[in-house]
Amino acid sequence: MPLKVSLVGNQVNDAHNESGVPFSQHRSVETSVSRAERKSVFRIGELPLELISYIFELYVLDREEKSDDTRATTEATPFTTPSPLVLILVCKSWHRIAERTPGLWTEIYYYFVDEAEAEAEFHAQCFKTWLRLSGKLPLFLCFWADQDTDLETAPFMSLINEVNSCSHRWGDLRLLDLPAYFYPLFTGNDRGAPCLDHLELLSQFGYKYQGAFRLTGKKPAPRNFEISYIYLRNIQVDFSAVTRITAWHVASEDVIEMICLSPLLEELDWQDGELYDQDADALEVPTPRPVVSQTLKRLYLMAGKGGEEDCLRIFKKLTLPALQYFSCDSEFFHKEGSYQSLAPFFDRSRCPLVEIHLRCAPLSKSGLVTLFTLLPAVQKASIWIQSRYIGQGMDSFYHSLLHDTDPVLLPCLTSLGITVDPAFKWSQLPYFVYYDVKTLTRKRPLTSLNIACNFSDGKLPNYLDKDDLGLVRWLSGRGISVSIEDRSPMLVGNTWDLIALSEEKLARGMGSSTSNQVGVIKA
Repeated sequence: MPLKVSLVGNQVNDAHNESGVPFSQHRSVETSVSRAERKSVFRIGELPLELISYIFELYVLDREEKSDDTRATTEATPFTTPSPLVLILVCKSWHRIAERTPGLWTEIYYYFVDEAEAEAEFHAQCFKTWLRLSGKLPLFLCFWADQDTDLETAPFMSLINEVNSCSHRWGDLRLLDLPAYFYPLFTGNDRGAPCLDHLELLSQFGYKYQGAFRLTGKKPAPRNFEISYIYLRNIQVDFSAVTRITAWHVASEDVIEMICLSPLLEELDWQDGELYDQDADALEVPTPRPVVSQTLKRLYLMAGKGGEEDCLRIFKKLTLPALQYFSCDSEFFHKEGSYQSLAPFFDRSRCPLVEIHLRCAPLSKSGLVTLFTLLPAVQKASIWIQSRYIGQGMDSFYHSLLHDTDPVLLPCLTSLGITVDPAFKWSQLPYFVYYDVKTLTRKRPLTSLNIACNFSDGKLPNYLDKDDLGLVRWLSGRGISVSIEDRSPMLVGNTWDLIALSEEKLARGMGSSTSNQVGVIKA
């Protein structure tokens, strides 16, 4: 199995194409090294140096047929572009370009697989070549394996030792889906990893958080840190410089602890906060209470059904006075009492929140009204729920948005996304914006209104009639963009532009709309 590497082309003159290679980022090149490469059958000749350089760039940069997903496939399409290790033998000019452009050799991706064991020693030698050619630049290293792969470590130790020997040059280290017993092998050298900016530790599901990461030298202090299926107690990381944390399948106690350890933390992405190991001792992590972060500005939370209780706990512990962005995509809002955790969190934080996204919103009666009363600075809000829950609290929220309240609910709102059921009356659209359509007195500075219609039980879409379409155009003429989508379950992930469908229906002369029903909101 050949060593898969991706070589950054930033230092090649005029290297401006976007590479579509797998396992790479913008302006990267990828190649494959094997024992034998087909010899070149063409001659460069007496071409100008500029043209020779350009041809070299085409060989090492033109990979747009490839995917850019680091783990999209275990076996990419066989490489057809010759390896740069072979290209440098074509002519002296190409050799000079490769030898004098260390940035070509700073990205290395390696796929651990059974078939690679026989070639592991050769791969270690190839890795040494890349280290030499990359000079002293920071390295981007990514190592991954298939889920549930059971590998022997011995064949790969020479390669891993080479990786450890250059830990002082690690700029970005990603260990993805490796067997848990592989992680302790990446110990670095005595100089530690002083250049490490991004550290990603994603262990295999099924090994129950037993992966460990501890360097021989000083603890690494990355700015970006990603962790999955690993207990915080099993790793040694200095969080003093961390500004962004991504935590998947990590217990709330560990998330809280990382927040406490990160004085510069600005963004937290926490998904599926549940424990798959039933060991009760795993929860015994000392945590200061209450926990206040003066720097956290963005919080993204996504939790499955199994993580409901974990997610609820974090809101009881946290206070985030600097929070500006909050997104929650979770089933736990259906849980009884979810509002009692979320509203006190915002009341306690008193944060200058300007953007909020809720998928499956708190459904207690008038809960949304109380929640948004605590967030008067919000400028962008979206509340998406399933149609069967509309009316279990959403009616009070709609009523407060459409009618005069004192104070005005969400007075700074410029963008709103909501879900409505088939009974919603389109004639009410202006009242999201205006107190009165005659005086055109503004209720809120809304410029974007995005509506999702969720029709269940085979109900027909709530088409807009001629007057409704005229109302949409009237709002558009006043700088208010309106989009209405049909997101019915029967569409299986697709959406329909209901405005366009209504215009098409009207153009075919299919009669008046069936939308003149009595809605849950009465104007």
